[in-house]
Amino acid sequence: MKLTVSTVKQQVLEVPKPLRVFILRAFLCLLAWNVVHNKLLSANNDLDAFFSSTLAGSTSFLLNIFSMHHVSTSGMENGWITLFFNNSPILNISNACNGLDVTALYIAFICCIPSSTKRMVSYIIPGVVGLFAFNVVRCIILSFLGYHQYSGFEFFHHYVFTTLIYGIILFVWISYLKASFTHETQKA
Repeated sequence: MKLTVSTVKQQVLEVPKPLRVFILRAFLCLLAWNVVHNKLLSANNDLDAFFSSTLAGSTSFLLNIFSMHHVSTSGMENGWITLFFNNSPILNISNACNGLDVTALYIAFICCIPSSTKRMVSYIIPGVVGLFAFNVVRCIILSFLGYHQYSGFEFFHHYVFTTLIYGIILFVWISYLKASFTHETQKA
């Protein structure tokens, strides 16, 4: 089969419209994330620093309420903020682990599925709040694991919490897909 512009166009048009819309939106989300976050904001890391400091501050606040230790945080240094229990460093919250990328991925997927703006917002806002709350709880648990020098700290950090967060996101995405496609089928 000879590859020409008309045959490529014909093959693209054979792809179901919802899938074409999804692919186009996914490409635009990826492009926007790369341009805005990785190019415009990466020079001064404002968004990452905001996410990291908000996460560290929220974690520290809750630990001070529910812990016998005095919890404090350092300023942003070398791309991370350190939590201290009674002036002893206990947990580093790095820009790479602050939840920003997972949050952006969650939002992008919701935006890629053809649906009403109202439905998108009704999943995005609680989802972002839920992801942040999960991340705060994760940091609280990791702080206690680090304080007690639990040998499973790395396992929990890298595997248990990663599996949990992606499992939760997958569950919400499936719920969103079902709601969106049920609504679309009822309209037809």
